[in-house]
Amino acid sequence: MLKVSRRLLTLLATALVVGGLASAAQADVLHVNGERTAITPSAQAIQFLSAYNVAVTPTGAATTANGSLIFPITRGEVTTAPKDGKVFHTGGVRFSLNGSSFWFRDLVLVRKHDRAYFLARLNDRKGWVLYAWVHDFAVVPGSGNEAKVTGRLFLSGEAAQAFNRLVGSNVVAPGADVGTFTSILRFG
Repeated sequence: MLKVSRRLLTLLATALVVGGLASAAQADVLHVNGERTAITPSAQAIQFLSAYNVAVTPTGAATTANGSLIFPITRGEVTTAPKDGKVFHTGGVRFSLNGSSFWFRDLVLVRKHDRAYFLARLNDRKGWVLYAWVHDFAVVPGSGNEAKVTGRLFLSGEAAQAFNRLVGSNVVAPGADVGTFTSILRFG
């Protein structure tokens, strides 16, 4: 009878530990329910757009302010341990030249396994493409139920191809400095 009791106690202890870990993991999920992301172009990006006369226009709910593109955040989830998550945006940005154009829309900021990047829908495609890699990713807790997320953006291969097709020449390389971003996340 002593062996059965020890086995039962071991099973109960294991079940409690696993149950406690599951509860702790659920407690670490924060739901994002709004605010915005501002993407500020680098001097290199501004120089490229000016040199090739590429027009930049916000679309949908996106706007501009103080030289930045502003994308409203619609929803998201982030975890505090590990620090992973997805933050979804609405609106987009159109790049035009001589009657041709392409656009990125519905950006998603992703943080997974210590990597961060932005996904976007390209034109009317249903799937996602990698828009930019994020370096120097940082999160600063704010007052109350807000946090500020910042980083530097570097162009992906898919995005570089879209720009090269637009200007008709192979002039943009993956890894080009896009600029910086600042996201203000509101948790609910």
